[in-house]
Amino acid sequence: MERGYQRLMEYPWVDRAVDLGLGVMGAILILLIGWYISGWMSRRARTLMMERIRVDDTVALFLAAVVRYGVMVMVVVMALPQFGVSPTSIVAVLGAAGLAIGLALQNTLSNIAAGIMLVFLRPLRVGETVEVGGITGTVIGVGLFTTEMRRFDGLYVSMPNSQIWSSHVLNYSRNATRRVEVLVGVAYDADLERARALLLETAQALPDVLTDPAPEVVITALNQSSVDMSVRAWVPASEYTRRWSQLNRNVKETLASNGIEIPFPQQVMHVVGQTPAAALTDEQVAEALKEQAAKGDRG
Repeated sequence: MERGYQRLMEYPWVDRAVDLGLGVMGAILILLIGWYISGWMSRRARTLMMERIRVDDTVALFLAAVVRYGVMVMVVVMALPQFGVSPTSIVAVLGAAGLAIGLALQNTLSNIAAGIMLVFLRPLRVGETVEVGGITGTVIGVGLFTTEMRRFDGLYVSMPNSQIWSSHVLNYSRNATRRVEVLVGVAYDADLERARALLLETAQALPDVLTDPAPEVVITALNQSSVDMSVRAWVPASEYTRRWSQLNRNVKETLASNGIEIPFPQQVMHVVGQTPAAALTDEQVAEALKEQAAKGDRG
């Protein structure tokens, strides 16, 4: 058997096969170890930046992803020589591949560039509530290629970084205070000054309301059936939703308890030939509607 083994090893293809097999096993081992090391380094970098250096969560998660991908690229370059590829060839191949990939993946590279700009300029951060491209939700993380969000209904959203960078970002969490505004209409025959005073007292009594800027009530429009007023008060941003709902309820209860009507939309019909004081019967109203419809058909 030993003589047969020596005779087999005399064939040149056997040596190449053995070398190739050992190279493949070595490359797989390098990739597995590199995969583990890249994950470990990414977690360590994130922990170091978030707990010790106190870097913003958005920046920490982004740089941790950069560390992971960077280590994996180095691992792949280290594994290629196991297949007999020389370092010079690797550099040449990487240069050509980089150019080809750059031309083919322009949108992907723009996402990376946009992600870098989002991380350093920080129009949004992890944990903030924002509206981008018609989608409102809480930011989970900003990655190399996409930004992850969670909508208020619990749905997961992944948006390309380039789309966010080219859109308007409405950030609901960045400022410490927000203005609560409730629009309400009162009847034309109501005492406007009394209604305004009652609404102002309601706004001032709202919990967590700020005195600077002070609450205010202004008339915003004269509609067909109501005088519209805007009740405005400033509260901490974290209390906005709760106080907005509470102010709506308090405004309704205040007007109702003081006999001030919130009118429904209505139309006034004048029938030719009738005195203003005369009450219209159901038959007269029906006849007037028929005449109006007939005029519309002839027109």
